[in-house]
Amino acid sequence: YALKNGGKRLRPILVFILAEAIGKKQDVAAAALAIEFFHTASLIADDLPCMDDEKKRRNKPVVHLVFGESVALLASYTLIARGYEMLYKNAAQLKAAGRHDGERLCFLALGAISECAGIGGATNGQFLDLYPPDNKLETVLKIIRQKTEVLFEAAFVLGWLFGGGALDCLAEVKECAHHLGLAFQIADDLQDVEEDRGK
Repeated sequence: YALKNGGKRLRPILVFILAEAIGKKQDVAAAALAIEFFHTASLIADDLPCMDDEKKRRNKPVVHLVFGESVALLASYTLIARGYEMLYKNAAQLKAAGRHDGERLCFLALGAISECAGIGGATNGQFLDLYPPDNKLETVLKIIRQKTEVLFEAAFVLGWLFGGGALDCLAEVKECAHHLGLAFQIADDLQDVEEDRGK
């Protein structure tokens, strides 16, 4: 239900775009699925009554209103686990296709995703969004960085790693992702303001 609930699929598309730009014709479909699973899991959790208490997501009732909070939590956990499984699967596929560095790619991908999702990433970003210490610009930018930009970073890194990008360029890839993530959030917030004015 959550995965088929509309959406632009921007983050998995970014995985494909990065891999295509590298031009090595590597299969990154499983990694693209992984980022969609991680993103959808975060939306299910964000919508819960104890978080943002949303009633609709993409013009449809949120998961916990249709299936209950316990099922929503389990769905979120399942998508996270499945996302990590997809990273392993993509690395194994590349190894089977002749990539000798499959284990290293899996290791780097797991590290990047764990970092983006953890206390230095989306988890803390959601906490700060719920309990902001102040309304300073620095705090707002930190929330955007940890809630929005990290998922863009994850998509860029997965596309770069599994697409065959040079590993010594990862820092620059992450920086590009953060610029795009910030621009995306600004545009999204401006759209929300316009929609609120029209109500």
